[in-house]
Amino acid sequence: MNKIASPVFGELPSLLTVKEVAELLRVTEVTVYRQLTAGKLERIKVGGRTLIRAKDLDALVAGEASDGRGHT
Repeated sequence: MNKIASPVFGELPSLLTVKEVAELLRVTEVTVYRQLTAGKLERIKVGGRTLIRAKDLDALVAGEASDGRGHT
């Protein structure tokens, strides 16, 4: 799998599972699914798996996916 250099997390696989994202953010998987449902993260469905692009995770953490008040 391809890797990217994340300015926030270092080197990451280009696609991450919900579990991996939860571990990186130190939140529960439920919280990650809430972010997906709210449209703050974009999901890619492959078979029955939900994957998240590392660049989208970086954007969320950097505040580019904020609600305009600096909250994510």
